[in-house]
Amino acid sequence: MNGFIHRSGNTGRRVGLVCSTLLTASVSSIILALFVLSGCTNTTSADSDKILINDSAYILEDGATVSTWQFPNDHKLLYLLDDGTELVATAISVPDAGMVMDGEPSNQLSPAAQNSINAFYAQDSEEYSVQEYLEKAYAEYTAQEDRSGFRCYYIQQSTSISGMNAGIVYCTTSFLLPIDQEEHEQYDITRAFDRETGALIEGWDLFYGTKDEIVSALLFPSSDCGTDPDAFASLSAEFKPEYVRFDPDQYVITFPKHTGQNFTMTSPYTEKVRSVLHEWAIPN
Repeated sequence: MNGFIHRSGNTGRRVGLVCSTLLTASVSSIILALFVLSGCTNTTSADSDKILINDSAYILEDGATVSTWQFPNDHKLLYLLDDGTELVATAISVPDAGMVMDGEPSNQLSPAAQNSINAFYAQDSEEYSVQEYLEKAYAEYTAQEDRSGFRCYYIQQSTSISGMNAGIVYCTTSFLLPIDQEEHEQYDITRAFDRETGALIEGWDLFYGTKDEIVSALLFPSSDCGTDPDAFASLSAEFKPEYVRFDPDQYVITFPKHTGQNFTMTSPYTEKVRSVLHEWAIPN
């Protein structure tokens, strides 16, 4: 019998929630390590091929200055101290005219919808603050006796169309965010937009019923599901509709590690789920 899994690193434990319709999934730590190793370049100020974007982009709490650099034809940004130490590297791609879904270009959308969605994602991310990561990385760097072994904090963010139907389009942003030099968390945030206008559809508007009814149906989607009330309370407190990715035949809920839950579950659209989810919210 499959069930909810609480993930911590590469291990998992039951949290009192059992449901035979659920499947669990996790991200390999090896894959995450490859992302991180490819993201931090360990560049120094001696490198001549990177381009200075801003020589004083950020000022840290103790007055240290951080500059931003970029390599030609690369969307990755480097955040360096005056001595060339790389504190943070970011690789952020936002939707554009080439945004795809399963190989299909975003020109399936109207120009107005494309422009509106692009404008939404062109704004600063609500998920994290580069300044906060710079401060955290700098504190870890200065605390090390041997600073030559410092590995930069790596942030990755990419957005693509993950589903649509005649009236709605879903865009899913995948985040890879650092916890420290060695550990990262990876999770998705999905937003819904009107397919014709590109206007944002608030996550809760995809559903009807009370919050408890919605969360209960999504987390325990069939009659053979059982739960520990304490476990449900902790999950419900952390739940956000943006944690749900809607696929044509199933939905996926991912709780990020920083919520204290850290697991992924998958379920088909059962009768119980359809009782709280609008039919127009299910993609083709």
